[in-house]
Amino acid sequence: MSPVRILAIDGGGMRGIIPAKVLSHFEYVTGRRIGELFDLIAGTSTGGILALSLGAPQAGTGRPRWTATDCLDFYQTHGPTIFPENRRAAHENLLAQGVSAIRYDAAPLEGVLNQYLGATFLSESVVDVLVCAANYERRRLRRFISSEASTAVNQGHLQLDFLMRDVARATSAAPIYFPAAVIPCRNNAQQFELVDGGIVANNPSLEAYAYCQGKYPGEDLLLISLGTGSPSLSSYRTAAAAQQTAGLLRTPELVKVIMDAASKNTHEKMMELLPTTLCHGGQCEKRNYYRLQTRLELGIEQLDDSRPDTIRKYLDLADELIEDNRDQIDVICHRLV
Repeated sequence: MSPVRILAIDGGGMRGIIPAKVLSHFEYVTGRRIGELFDLIAGTSTGGILALSLGAPQAGTGRPRWTATDCLDFYQTHGPTIFPENRRAAHENLLAQGVSAIRYDAAPLEGVLNQYLGATFLSESVVDVLVCAANYERRRLRRFISSEASTAVNQGHLQLDFLMRDVARATSAAPIYFPAAVIPCRNNAQQFELVDGGIVANNPSLEAYAYCQGKYPGEDLLLISLGTGSPSLSSYRTAAAAQQTAGLLRTPELVKVIMDAASKNTHEKMMELLPTTLCHGGQCEKRNYYRLQTRLELGIEQLDDSRPDTIRKYLDLADELIEDNRDQIDVICHRLV
């Protein structure tokens, strides 16, 4: 029996270029869209935007509307609009003066999400998607799952369904960078104030694993986890200094490092939960869990760096990641089809 195929994509802002490029290579090798290769796509923050985009339906076809290459274009074309360099520089000046403020207006991001996701509801996804956000006040995880939304809608419970674009806005509402998202459910009976799920589950692998354990009891799971690059040690030192002057979650450096630490902790846990190698009678074959991640050089770790030179570096890092793991990726692609 084929395993349940799970894709989990980390948060990381503009660094989402890295997993998007890796996924475009998956599509090239397999000849299929990502939404047709997996049984579940889980994502947080930028990974949540990718998950929703890859699950969004093409009208009248039952197929995914967007390819991974389309998603890659999302970052390259719209990144500078969502993260304008002048706002970034102005915010850094405010922080230097001890003033805490939201860095970006959410309107450009919301406009782009509307362009890509339109009036599509979570329940309409062509592949099961799981997106992580967090309750604003309690900082507790809030999961949005398309199959659960679909079941709820079929039973008349519209309050459990949401517009894809609103879920994308919620999962990407990173503290410091964007205001919290206030999103209504489908029948407008309730609304929820949410922030980026990266503060509690930046790597959604564990959430995806737990969900599939319940939905597919006893079945083999194949989980592919994609990172957005791990910051250098120097970033941790910068964050420690920032905490002394600005306090927890008041500087981008701290947000970045907290999210990276969360991703690493999840990876270590997944190594325990899903064996990386299956062994039978002394013969070892087939891994259940793959993690594709790269190291970021100093100066390109920020979540909001949309400069052309940085975008090129992210693309180059993705190409290096693909080349360094070509044999492993070929095995993954073979197993997915």
